This record gives sequence, C-alpha cells and structure tokens, in this order.
Amino acid sequence: MTPGIHSEPVSRPDRIREKSDRRSGAASLRRMSSVLLVMLVLLAAGCSEDGSTTKHPRDFLPPGDASLAQTGEPSIATNDTELNDIINGGWELFATYGFQEMVEQSYTGTIGTDTANGTIQIYDQTDVDNAAAVLEELTIEGSWTAMNGIGTEAYSQQDLGSYTVHLRQDQYVVTLLFSSFANDTLTVMTLMAQHIVQEITS
Repeated sequence: MTPGIHSEPVSRPDRIREKSDRRSGAASLRRMSSVLLVMLVLLAAGCSEDGSTTKHPRDFLPPGDASLAQTGEPSIATNDTELNDIINGGWELFATYGFQEMVEQSYTGTIGTDTANGTIQIYDQTDVDNAAAVLEELTIEGSWTAMNGIGTEAYSQQDLGSYTVHLRQDQYVVTLLFSSFANDTLTVMTLMAQHIVQEITS
C-alpha cells in the first residue's frame, strides 16, 4: 500500500450491489430513451401543418401546380354560421349529420388548352355513419356514375362544361366542382380526389 493513503477494503457483496445498481441504472435509461422515441414518432405522425396533433380538412387539400393552381386562401368553417356563409345554402344537411369543420379552396388555370375553374370542399362529419348519410343525400337525385378506386364511395356527374364529384373516406365528405370544356377534366379531378384520399388515410 502506498504510504499516506488509507484505503478501506470493499467486501464482495458491496461490489456485487454496485454492479447491480449500475446495470439497473443503464437499463432504466434505455427504457426511458425507448419511450421518448416512441412518443416523438407518434407526435410527428399525428401533427398537421399548423403543428397541432389533430388533422384538419385543410391538411388534405391538393397543392395545385403550374397549370391548375390554388386561388387565394382557403375558407374555413367551424360552426353553422360560418358554413352557411361559405356554401350559401344547404348547410342544414351537414349540420344534421355531425358537422365539425370544413374547408373550401378555389383553383384556376388550364386543363390542356382550355380554361378551368373549380372548388374543392372537404367536410369533417365526425364519424363514418354521418359521412355515409351525407353522401347518400347529396347523390339521391339526378344521374350519378359510380367511380371505382376512389375512397370508400365516390360518384361523378357531368353536364356541358360542368363536372361534380362527391366522395367519402372515413368521416370526411369531399366535393369537387369544376367548370371546363377540356376532355380530361374528369381525369384531373380524379387525380385530385385520389390525392385527398391518400392524405386522409396516411
């Protein structure tokens, strides 16, 4: 032993306890790290554009492109009065079936060489049954064509230079209204509808 340095002997049980404590501490840190990682992943997956953990109808809007772009800011309704102001009639149907929030976005540009103007409306109707009831009411009159591969259920209708698509996915009801004489108008609307459904289900 080095002169002037006093060392207390450590018994074997004490050394075992020290090693056990170190292992227990390391295991606790690993568990905490795993929990934090899972929480961060879940938080990131559930965040919308405004940083909240709840998705809103505006989060599903197609961004548009150089040929068919968004026009102005989206209109958002979170109560019956705001909804009536935006759609100017027919709001009672949505209010009857659990309306929570909606967004309307205008688009303008060209499809092919023809001018195109349209709007997309996305309604949060709280649950799947409400969304199904709204879609049924929207398509109960007139001649509607079923569209396959878009959401849970989708229908289209066209008149001279005017096209409408109604669909539902989960608790959301989506309406696309476009005016254009381009032959590809419904094809473009279908792509936009598929984008919305993908955003809802992702």
